[in-house]
Amino acid sequence: MAGWFHNGVCYAEQSQAIDTHFQAIQPAITHTPTETVKTQYVKQIDQTWVLVTQKLDSTGSITQSYSLTVAQPVFTECESPNDKTTNFLNGMELGWAVATVMLIVFCIRRSYRGF
Repeated sequence: MAGWFHNGVCYAEQSQAIDTHFQAIQPAITHTPTETVKTQYVKQIDQTWVLVTQKLDSTGSITQSYSLTVAQPVFTECESPNDKTTNFLNGMELGWAVATVMLIVFCIRRSYRGF
């Protein structure tokens, strides 16, 4: 089962990777003598991301515009985080498995010598 890789993390769903990508982008605010502009990404009800631009001019008038054609980022595929083999090889479970095997071998060897 394939997942989607973004910033060192493998997400099970591509939508999770896309959400993480856009949520990490901070709003940009620029000031000029005549206006202040704020741009930020906002998730809509239909689960799409849009770029919202708000302009505040020197008279106090606010203008808001939406860019509905936000380019979706492209992610590389990775092993799904829900894949049991991947979880086993991540370290914690593998470490406990090795410790368990070592304990079993120790008990078997000690049983031949007598406790």
